[in-house]
Amino acid sequence: MSGVKVIQGKNFSNFHTCRIYSEGKFTEYTPYQVKRYGLKDGPEFFARDIEISGTTHRVFLELLTRGKATLFYFGDKQKNLFFLEKDSLFFSLIPDNHKRDDTNLSAFLAEISADCPELGDATGSVKYNRLHLSKFIDSYNSCTPLVFPEIRYGLMLGVGARKLVPSQNMSERALGYFDFNYEGSFIAGAFVNIPVLVSDFSVQIELFYNKTSFSYTASTDEVKYDFQG
Repeated sequence: MSGVKVIQGKNFSNFHTCRIYSEGKFTEYTPYQVKRYGLKDGPEFFARDIEISGTTHRVFLELLTRGKATLFYFGDKQKNLFFLEKDSLFFSLIPDNHKRDDTNLSAFLAEISADCPELGDATGSVKYNRLHLSKFIDSYNSCTPLVFPEIRYGLMLGVGARKLVPSQNMSERALGYFDFNYEGSFIAGAFVNIPVLVSDFSVQIELFYNKTSFSYTASTDEVKYDFQG
């Protein structure tokens, strides 16, 4: 319909109303009146019945990814909820891991993706957020392997060698008497590798400690020189 504009809502209102601007006035529609709407260059929303705090509500769910399994998102001030629709017959809330040792989410994902063994152990690494769940469902729909990068850290040990090289323009002639050789030393350090979202890139931070000492002796017929550092 020409001249009709869907307005971006604020404070999660997109999940409850569809606001239209047409012919100089605004009109709001509820999920009982509109089955589906989309924002220009933005997401689509679909009317669905969901349960919130034991009560069934009809709301708009944001479509995140679509295929043989379709992922929806609902948000409000208290919580973020994700829903999965599969084969047009299965529609369910995706359970969250409320405690650190909960396996509700991984068990649910393992069950719905049992027909795609390529996903392997990825179900145990999925976090309850838009990015992780979208990546998982996309990989399930294409049945391709998925690995979630994790933060890695550790210690590093090494050996280094340094050699003093006097400047050709040095004014202290006595330095020319020394035979500067390479001096070995041990190096100790630590690193942390932080993934950049769910991608092939990461940021690695390293910290090293290295201490090298020098001790040289030289002499002429008249003078003996010691150099330490």
